[in-house]
Amino acid sequence: MGAISAYDFVVIGAGSAGCAVAAGLADANAGSVAVTEAGPTDVRPFVKVPFALIWLMRSRRDWQFKPAPQNTLNGRQINVPRGKTAQEVHFQDGTCLFAKRRIVLSAGAIGAPAILLQSGIGPLDDLHIDFNLLSDPADMDLMVAGVRRLRKLLKEADIPGVEGHPGAESDSDAALRGYIKSHCGTAYQRAGTLRMGEGDAPVTPRPALRGFENLWVAGASVMPAITSANTNAPSMMVGHRAGKMIAKDAA
Repeated sequence: MGAISAYDFVVIGAGSAGCAVAAGLADANAGSVAVTEAGPTDVRPFVKVPFALIWLMRSRRDWQFKPAPQNTLNGRQINVPRGKTAQEVHFQDGTCLFAKRRIVLSAGAIGAPAILLQSGIGPLDDLHIDFNLLSDPADMDLMVAGVRRLRKLLKEADIPGVEGHPGAESDSDAALRGYIKSHCGTAYQRAGTLRMGEGDAPVTPRPALRGFENLWVAGASVMPAITSANTNAPSMMVGHRAGKMIAKDAA
């Protein structure tokens, strides 16, 4: 890849959204596009096989972010695996290319806001991640109800065997709440950290970073609400649609 300054657009992040952004820009004949990513090469079988990602977690292809200890989960920290593979992101004078080229941030729901913060847009020395999981009592109630519903479905299906965890003896609400606090985790589908919308939303519907020129955000980070399914396909859709919008607005 040539010098970053030679390109019309720089897409930061070569994940589901970033690659789709580049495709959208290319489809619209918007100009030359550089897609940048950090980490080692992706020439490795585990990177190509969908579910092999479990062997990439906590490796050099994982950013290995750690959130703040969750008081609602007995002080536990939840792993935050984030992909890290391909080419390096280029920095100049400690600022990630801002005001130099047309930039599209597609670095994910953790990476995109982190880059903005560390680049002086809302200065922050250290990335502090706090999911505040189960802080709303309604979330815990829903989790308890989910365990009871799953038990009912398994019983009705007449599947042989016994419940391993938390075990049939854990039947009271208090017991189930205790188990959930000690064992629950997430499915890694982060979203909405730079939500898109009107009013005080940090990203406009087109999806420019509010108050800045030549700077857009595309990916799961702009989703105004948490999806009820995997974020991969929606991120691709957001990225490709954003690419076409950006091409039109930057013309």
